[in-house]
Amino acid sequence: MKSFLLTICLLALLTSCTAKNVNSEFIQFNHMNAVVIGGDKLTITLIPTYKKRKRPVIVKIFRRGEHFDNKRISDEQYQQISDIILNIKQEELELPKKQNYVIGILDGDSNSIYFKKDNTENKFYTHGISKEYHGKFYEVTELILKAANLKIKNIN
Repeated sequence: MKSFLLTICLLALLTSCTAKNVNSEFIQFNHMNAVVIGGDKLTITLIPTYKKRKRPVIVKIFRRGEHFDNKRISDEQYQQISDIILNIKQEELELPKKQNYVIGILDGDSNSIYFKKDNTENKFYTHGISKEYHGKFYEVTELILKAANLKIKNIN
């Protein structure tokens, strides 16, 4: 009986070690503006499915913490978004500081992008979003919002 249980435990351990997590890759965009009454929290998650479909990437949209909609985009669109994210550096997202003043964005919201692929994890944050100061982050935000059928003016 002990050898039978030991065999089952070893098989379970072996299976768990060799099984690949199917959803080990995703991109998540979060937006929140505390100034808006009731909040305007928005979360968009892009999840590649690795299925042979015309539009294999699922786009899940949550507004104010509740599921809002699901959409799909092509692998090429997802690849374009992930390529830009891999070229972002958090230091480039900091607002410039001059000798006598600091540049700020009025009514600044909080935005973040989280990218996970296998063992790679990238996290980026901004307070407010400006095409002039946030370059690639702004560009990828536009693409993520476009995937969700939204526009940057919806969060600006």
